[in-house]
Amino acid sequence: LRAAGIDRSFYQPLTQADFARYAQQVPEGFRFLVKAPALIADAVLRGERGLTAGENPAFLDPAMAAERFVLPAMRGLGKRAGPLVFQLSPLPRALTAGEAARPLIDRIGSFLAALPAEVDGLAPVYAVELRNAELLTPRFVRMLRAVNARLCLGIHARMPPAARQSAALRAMDSDAAGEDWQLAGPLVVRWSLHSGFRYDEAKNRYAPFDRLIDPDLATRGTLAHLIHVAIRSSQPAYVIVNNKAEGSAPLSCIELGRAVVG
Repeated sequence: LRAAGIDRSFYQPLTQADFARYAQQVPEGFRFLVKAPALIADAVLRGERGLTAGENPAFLDPAMAAERFVLPAMRGLGKRAGPLVFQLSPLPRALTAGEAARPLIDRIGSFLAALPAEVDGLAPVYAVELRNAELLTPRFVRMLRAVNARLCLGIHARMPPAARQSAALRAMDSDAAGEDWQLAGPLVVRWSLHSGFRYDEAKNRYAPFDRLIDPDLATRGTLAHLIHVAIRSSQPAYVIVNNKAEGSAPLSCIELGRAVVG
C-alpha cells in the first residue's frame, strides 16, 4: 500500500501548493497517481448531471495541460509523483467511430509529444486511460509507443475485461510471445468499478466499504500476472483500486498482494 490516486484533480485543477501538501503527508517511497483535469481531458463541456453543454475548446491543449496540470503536479509532488493520467471521458461517437478515430488518435499523440519531457530534473510518466472501447486498437497502442506514453488499464464497465486490455499492453511493449515479454515502462492500472455496475449502483451496494462483497477473481488474477511481468521487467507497478471494485479497496489490495506472492 505505497501508492494512492488523486482523483479530485479531475474535477478542478490543483495548485502546486495543493500537491505539496499531499507530498508532505507521506514517506519518501510513496507515490501518487494523478488524474488530469477534465478541463483538458474531456472533449465536451458538461452541464447538469453530466449532460453535454457544447464542445470544450481546451480539449487536448498541451500548453494548458502543462500550465494547469503537469508543472504544478511535478513541482508540488517532486519525487513522490507517479503517473500523470489523462482519463479521456466518454467521447462522442462522431470522434471515435470508424475512420473518425484516426485523426483523434493522431491528435492525442501530438498532444502527448508536446508535453514537458522533464520538470526540474524529473521525467513525468504520462498515461492515457480510455472510456471508449472502440479506441483500443493497434493504431492507438502504436501511437502510445511512439510518444513513450503508457496505456493505463481502466477496469471499468465501459471497457473490455482486464485480460483483453493486457493483450493490448503486451502488443505495445513487446513482440515476444508467451511469458517472455517485457514491459517497456511502468504498469499503470486503475481498477475503478466492478463490471456490470454503474458508479451509484456500486456505491449503494458496497457501502460502508468494509468487506469484499463481489470478489473478482478473474481481474485479480490478471493483475497479479501483470505485476509479475512488471517485476521481471524491473518496472514499477501502480495499481490504484477503488472501493467500488469489489467492496473495499484496502481489502482488495491485500488480496491482490496475496495473489502476487502466492
